[in-house]
Amino acid sequence: MFYLRYFNNTSEYQQEESSMANKRPSLGYTDDNEQFHWFPYVRTLSITAMSLSDFGTVSGGSGHWSQKMETEETTYVGELVIEGSNLDLISALTVGNTGCTVTTSVKSRKRNRKVYNVEITVTDTAQTNNCYVTFSYDGYDLSEEYDFQVIVQADNYLTFIPTEDGTFKFSGNSVNYSLDNGTTWTSLASNTDSPTVQAGNKIMWKATLTPTSSVGIGRFISTCRYSALGNPLSLIYDNDFKGKTSLSGNDYAFYELFYVETNLVNAENLALAATSLTACCYQRMFRGCTSLTTAPELPATTLANSAYTYMLAGCTSLTAAPELPATTLSNYCYSYMFYGCTNLTTAPELPATTLASSGYYFMFSGCTSLTTAPDLPATTLANGCYNSMFAGCTSLTAAPELPATTLASYCYAGMFSRCTKLKAMPQLPATTLASTCYSTMFLGCTSLTGTCELPAITAATSSYNQMFNGCTSLTAAPNISATTLSGYSCSNMFANCTALKTTQTNLLFSTLSGGSECRGMFSGCTSLVVAPQISSSTRARSSSFQEMFSMCTSLTTAPTYVGTPYSGLSHNGMFYGCTSLTSPPQLPSTSLKSNCYAGMFYGCTSLTTAPVLPAKTLVTDCYYQMFYGCSSLNYIKAMFTSTPSTSYTNSWVSGVASSGTYVKNSSASYTTRGINAIPSGWTLQKASS
Repeated sequence: MFYLRYFNNTSEYQQEESSMANKRPSLGYTDDNEQFHWFPYVRTLSITAMSLSDFGTVSGGSGHWSQKMETEETTYVGELVIEGSNLDLISALTVGNTGCTVTTSVKSRKRNRKVYNVEITVTDTAQTNNCYVTFSYDGYDLSEEYDFQVIVQADNYLTFIPTEDGTFKFSGNSVNYSLDNGTTWTSLASNTDSPTVQAGNKIMWKATLTPTSSVGIGRFISTCRYSALGNPLSLIYDNDFKGKTSLSGNDYAFYELFYVETNLVNAENLALAATSLTACCYQRMFRGCTSLTTAPELPATTLANSAYTYMLAGCTSLTAAPELPATTLSNYCYSYMFYGCTNLTTAPELPATTLASSGYYFMFSGCTSLTTAPDLPATTLANGCYNSMFAGCTSLTAAPELPATTLASYCYAGMFSRCTKLKAMPQLPATTLASTCYSTMFLGCTSLTGTCELPAITAATSSYNQMFNGCTSLTAAPNISATTLSGYSCSNMFANCTALKTTQTNLLFSTLSGGSECRGMFSGCTSLVVAPQISSSTRARSSSFQEMFSMCTSLTTAPTYVGTPYSGLSHNGMFYGCTSLTSPPQLPSTSLKSNCYAGMFYGCTSLTTAPVLPAKTLVTDCYYQMFYGCSSLNYIKAMFTSTPSTSYTNSWVSGVASSGTYVKNSSASYTTRGINAIPSGWTLQKASS
């Protein structure tokens, strides 16, 4: 594919694609002043404004163009952009007339696409006004179609070309417009309609505006479908915009410039020439432009805070993202950039290796057609850097590698949540975790079946919180190497993984701190039959094991030990609703805490024998509803000497079997029967230990 990126001095611009009939590309152009034009190869082109002409026979893929030199000795013609496998495609670059010389040099090479920009400079030493350059492409596959096009550049005023008759207005400030290619400029008051612009004509814009954080510089509104091209810096610098590459001092420069402008169809040739950006400069620029099919290039390599936040969010017709070459990021720079772009199928490369806080936050969230994620080579992460980056990308089938070994807070939180076609998880080699680093990472990934290792020895606060919640196809849980947990480290980690059947044999947790470390960890895992073992020396904090296996309706065997209560609610509802449980854990602790075993076996309808309860002194609600609804339960051995009551054992045996054996401490004096004490109809026995 070949392009001429053409530079001119009169702000004229024309774009055509070759018909490629019989491999004979067609393109010819001259402006009204005949400042420059294209010549056909071999044939002569009569100079007529906007005329087109065919090349003659293209021998070996050759062609040429020319520019009238006027009085200039040296003219920068432009860049020949060649897309191919190597620079050998250019076998000749020669000058057509005596007295003309040409120099070329490779200016840049784009990643992956193999695009080479060759700068071409023509010197007309003889002042012939008719130099041209011939170029050929030996070895190129001529069965392919070649496109020739003139591409707009940053020296043009911001310009709109409608495809149907209509008007434009600008809200927030007055601006100047031109309908005659910049010859005449007219002031347009804020929120005032321009004259009707006919289809195919153009309207140009300029002003000297200062942006604010509330409205930027203002917003365009139209009554017709149109393309935007040229340089929007003409709205800030007026006639002095050419050559400007800095937005310094202009935070929020183009904030919401085309916000919800549903008539904007094409911005491919909009020249966002600034390479030195400022905070929020392009924030929400195209948000809600539901007809926009092509976005502009974004050449900046160093970004500013929130530079592209929500820039293209809600552009539901956009199928391809612009290249994002930046390697120096800033906080929230790409956050929500493509949020809700439901037809976006490919993502750009993201070459940065050092990230910024929330740099990619929700970047592609809701891109329901995105099938492939870009490589993510970064090894130096920042807080929230990938947070919810691909959340809701329901067509994404594979995750990229994540090579970082040291994580940051919220770095992967929600990264692939609700990616319902994601089947395999990446390897997660990190050994140093941070708070909430993996929280909700794969939440709702209903097709996820693979597994991985989690090698970190110390789990930070909420580090694995809800990591696999709702992964309904996951059959085997990843091995967790952590021995030290903090608050909510593993809470709801595998909750509602309804196909989960296999876990590691032993959970290695020996140190719990912060509370709720394993709360709801396997809740709703309806296929889990055997629970993993828990260290008998574990001291359970507040809610440490609360609801850990609740509603695991296939669970028959609990861990042998579940640690000892150290704070209230430690085991509250741990096996709630486990209707198949027949083998409960041992509860050896002789010291209880408030609500420690409340509802622990609530609704365990297959449980026949309760674990021995050795504690002698009851505390507030320690056994509250402990065996509520255990309709098969017929044996309890409880060694407490405190008198049971609603303060300690409220409804603890409500709904148990109508007959059974109750063993109490021989030193206990209570004889009360009912749902708060000794079950009615049961045989009473005594034991000294």
